[in-house]
Amino acid sequence: CSAAVIDQILAGMKAECSLEHLERLVRQDPVLVYRLLALVNSAAYGLRHEIQSLRHALMMLGFTSLARWLREQQAANHGAASAAGERHAKDDLHPVRYAMVMRSRLAQHLLEPGAEDDLRAEVYLTALFAQLDRLLYQPLSGLIQKLPLSERVFDAVLRDSGPYHPMLDVARAQGNPAELDALPAVCERHEIGLEHANRSLLRMLATSRDYSPATTAVA
Repeated sequence: CSAAVIDQILAGMKAECSLEHLERLVRQDPVLVYRLLALVNSAAYGLRHEIQSLRHALMMLGFTSLARWLREQQAANHGAASAAGERHAKDDLHPVRYAMVMRSRLAQHLLEPGAEDDLRAEVYLTALFAQLDRLLYQPLSGLIQKLPLSERVFDAVLRDSGPYHPMLDVARAQGNPAELDALPAVCERHEIGLEHANRSLLRMLATSRDYSPATTAVA
């Protein structure tokens, strides 16, 4: 997990931030989001209904339990980084994590204006988990299938199909300089206008208050 993101979340809770702002802070780190969803859906909670959204998970966990769990993640971070080599490896992952977050925000903005919040949140989650294997060093299929996600998420992340795949595919092309030449063809394949894709990118950048990989505040 990102130590900087954990510090931001704890500071936000200390300042009695809103649930909406708390969600924005947590979803800066794909690993935190994944582990939190895994936690609330674990046998320890024994819930009768599966929890698919981050906001619902935060509501079920509560601020007190969340703060305690985050401090456990902090302790685990310090233990894992005891060797200098591992510390450098963690530092190298900051650009990867940051790129995943920005790509997720872009995929979300590719939805038509006025899309429902639940839909936007699920598209964001889909893009956020699409490269989770790069942070957790495990096969993506095994990681994703441990969570009670919708079939739409599974289709996009594991099968390159379904209604969320077009947003994910276009966001990937826009976020990779080596693929920019292919962007018009990718947009055409998914019937997404190139102008709409570019405007979505501008909207995403315009709502980013900070571009630092370590401290970005995701809107």
